[in-house]
Amino acid sequence: MRLEKLYCRAFNSWRGKAGAGAKNRNWELLKLSNKQKLRYFHKWADAAGFNQQMKNQMIESNYV
Repeated sequence: MRLEKLYCRAFNSWRGKAGAGAKNRNWELLKLSNKQKLRYFHKWADAAGFNQQMKNQMIESNYV
């Protein structure tokens, strides 16, 4: 449970950094943040017990 919360926090942090990078037109930060955001999303989803279909639905609904 604790690992799941840590991954969720890291995912949301990188989501925010990606948004800030896009807003400030810092393309290097945006690329790095998007890569890290996706990495932590998959770690969080695995720790939370999401199956592949649930992950795909979240990605398609632009949550990630």
